[in-house]
Amino acid sequence: MYNKHKAMEDSKFKDLYDTLTYKGINIDEDVRYGNYNGNEGYYFRKKDKKYFSLEEENIIEKIFIENENFELIAIDSPDEDGDRYWPASIQFMDKNNF
Repeated sequence: MYNKHKAMEDSKFKDLYDTLTYKGINIDEDVRYGNYNGNEGYYFRKKDKKYFSLEEENIIEKIFIENENFELIAIDSPDEDGDRYWPASIQFMDKNNF
């Protein structure tokens, strides 16, 4: 079973988080589980209720291009349906799982 707190004990998740935050990307430390077209994946949520700027998106894309462990799936915008709110997120997959 997936444990978002346990994932940060894996150095490759921690390294990715550290790289993103070092470059100024404002994300939560929790690694969350997602399913992308039937494939296991993960995501980080943006800490604030803002969109990622174009500059942030470019930084994120560059980090993933250079990363040997993860592939970027999407950079999602915040969304809401009146009752619930979903912050912007960075969705990615472990290259070793596909």
